[in-house]
Amino acid sequence: VRMCMVHECVDGGGPCCDCDYTVLGAGNTACSQCGCNHDTKHGGKVIAINFRGQANQDGVLWGALFQHNTKPGYFVDVGAHDGVSFSNTLAFEEVGWTGICIEVHPDYIAALRLNRPFSEVIHAAAGPQNLPTVTLHGTPFGFLSTVDIADVKQLDALHGYDGHGRKEYKVPMRRLDDILHDENSPLG
Repeated sequence: VRMCMVHECVDGGGPCCDCDYTVLGAGNTACSQCGCNHDTKHGGKVIAINFRGQANQDGVLWGALFQHNTKPGYFVDVGAHDGVSFSNTLAFEEVGWTGICIEVHPDYIAALRLNRPFSEVIHAAAGPQNLPTVTLHGTPFGFLSTVDIADVKQLDALHGYDGHGRKEYKVPMRRLDDILHDENSPLG
């Protein structure tokens, strides 16, 4: 999903249409209202945002809460995976936000660090207490991984996963408030 954020016309002549925050179809580079190509940069501002959330959660948040806020904000992404696939925060980072990406699955930490060089990356399970290690029941694809053994059979049945390739990993667990404090987050 792409969202138009027009602040000035392509030729620099001021607002070119009333299409601010019009959702464009996937792959479109022109505004559906005026036909202008908004897949460009004006004054260093990115004016086309690529939302990647699995159910467009990032686009919904942007449209409901942040579209008219010109100041970059701060995000916390728990379960960041590789930092791109189904990311609810990458679009925010691409328009100048900063934040923390937390991922428990050890197979995705290197990709997360590579894909999100402007974010603080934390390898830990976010949980109710700080523990040196807990057991992650991980899947090869990351999704359906859990630290709660009671969830394993229920998740597998719900999603039709046969459990093939599931591995156990020892990972740290950290409280979210401690992560925010330790990373000097404006939220901590």
